Amino acid sequence: MALEIRIMNLGDVELDWGFLVWGHELGKRVVVPSYAYLILGAEKPILVDTGYRNPDVMQRLGMVGIQKEEQKIENQLAKYGLKTDDIGYVIHTHLHIDHAGQTYKFPNAVAVVQRREMEAAFSGTMGKQYNYEDMEHMFQRLHSPGSLWLLDGDKSGPIEVVPGVKCVFAQSHSPGSQFVYVETSEGTAVICGDTITILTCKHVIIGNKQVSTGLPETTIGTKSLKWPQLLAFATTRILSCQLTTMQ
Repeated sequence: MALEIRIMNLGDVELDWGFLVWGHELGKRVVVPSYAYLILGAEKPILVDTGYRNPDVMQRLGMVGIQKEEQKIENQLAKYGLKTDDIGYVIHTHLHIDHAGQTYKFPNAVAVVQRREMEAAFSGTMGKQYNYEDMEHMFQRLHSPGSLWLLDGDKSGPIEVVPGVKCVFAQSHSPGSQFVYVETSEGTAVICGDTITILTCKHVIIGNKQVSTGLPETTIGTKSLKWPQLLAFATTRILSCQLTTMQ
């Protein structure tokens, strides 16, 4: 059975564009969905990222968290007939406040993260971008055998989590960010966390560099976005959690 990916919107974050892409258009407010990705077709369902802990926690970074009842992670999973206990792995693209906030709700799952990212989270180098309560939970997993899988992708190269799903060290956005490659019936999908930011159908930002897609200039809205058209320039399909609605 081929693997399938379902995108789950766990809420939105309103923030300054200059924080999203460092130093870019300071003062412009944008709304960014906080996505998780559900991978189906493996022995057990796999979740990539878990959003923020609750909307209020985003105030610690001067941001506004917005979450409807239907966006709560339990309700998003219920759309696919799943509960938190059904998830086998929680893979983190990275551990920032809006990506690792609800991992504690998956005690039966193995959390998968790069060792470099764990080190960064506890070093204090990026301050409150790593949330205290979230990292306390990850530390508890460190001392709970079988609940945490630390990857050394910067040394080993790509690591297969299950057949058809592998983690690749990203070298972008945070010290230990990783890509998640998923083999689907439509080809290879790459869940890239925050390493790629989509500005318009014509431009994306990879790291801090703006790259042209060769497509017409169209501002992206989350309701009108069409992945195949937007990403025709790429050799693989990229799923980014950094789609933005301009205000």
